[in-house]
Amino acid sequence: MLELKQVTPQSPLWNSFLHLYGEYFQRHWPEVFGGQPEESIAKENHIILEQRILQGDRGLFLLLNGEKSAGLANVYLEREEKVTLNIAEFYIKDEYQRRKLGYGLWHAMLQWGRRHGATRVHLETDIGKNANFFWQSHGLSSYQVEERIHYDGSIPPLKILWIRHGQIIPLDHLDYCPEDNLIALDAASIKQAEDIGRRILPKLPGQNIYTSPQRRALETAKALISACKSCSIQERDALCEFFPEELIGMKLADIPQRYGEDYAYRLLHTPLDLPFNDSEQVMDAVDRVHRFLMQIGDELSMSSMRIIISHQNLHNIFLAHLMTDDLNLSGRLHLNYLHGSTFLYCPYTKQFDIENINIPL
Repeated sequence: MLELKQVTPQSPLWNSFLHLYGEYFQRHWPEVFGGQPEESIAKENHIILEQRILQGDRGLFLLLNGEKSAGLANVYLEREEKVTLNIAEFYIKDEYQRRKLGYGLWHAMLQWGRRHGATRVHLETDIGKNANFFWQSHGLSSYQVEERIHYDGSIPPLKILWIRHGQIIPLDHLDYCPEDNLIALDAASIKQAEDIGRRILPKLPGQNIYTSPQRRALETAKALISACKSCSIQERDALCEFFPEELIGMKLADIPQRYGEDYAYRLLHTPLDLPFNDSEQVMDAVDRVHRFLMQIGDELSMSSMRIIISHQNLHNIFLAHLMTDDLNLSGRLHLNYLHGSTFLYCPYTKQFDIENINIPL
């Protein structure tokens, strides 16, 4: 299991960090550090790093694979006209390379920078080092100063992929709004989720999949990670779909009698919490989802993407019934395949921008 720990001299992992930090210097500059005892290097680094932490805006990180050290990063901020994230040291051990861990650690550092207001990133490497191939793959601009190559670039916003799984159940055999636990995920949807998991998750080591605990969302999440055991599922009530609770179990034919013959017009043109007074208020639902997105946007991430899974089966059933006279074939297909939207979230501005919609899984 991959874990990323931010460390300080007070952390129980501090000595593990110092050991790997010394290994990093001996590995890359043997002509300078090769002959020094490990204890001497660790003592010197402890003093230097402790002073830099006290100066502020410093982050030291240890990447763990189980209980074994796999990599580290030392980053700091420069606060001028724009806040810049500087990568001082960045290291993945040889036995963990070519497993995308470097990309995971890179995105985690960008996320730490985002959380502290950074909009730019800068780093330097020596000419001729293999690390240059890695940094060139990120599309950073570069320039040479004597024997050093400098890399610069902007920090992109965090991507949030929101996956919804829900199809309109044929209404010819359904005359009521069923409870959530009665509606299972069909085989086609399971296969779609497995396919998208195989396509994107191997590139996102240690990814957390955030899901509503509702049945179809949870089944989607389990299918999504079936081919990637390093990913984990996080169930969150905040992601439960907004649906009028008093409709669950009600016969569809009884809705006009209870809520009036013009209920369809009112539901389409007024907030949902006006006809359904006993249900969650619309703004409360919006607030809980927004608070959750802000929370996970501010957490450290091992990838550039957050994957969120919700579902909409009850909502689709109700909308299909509600708009049965007005919904054309195109509209039904739209509801049928409205699987998700990708949002770009910037923790610095606290704003979301829609990148695309109706992603076919």
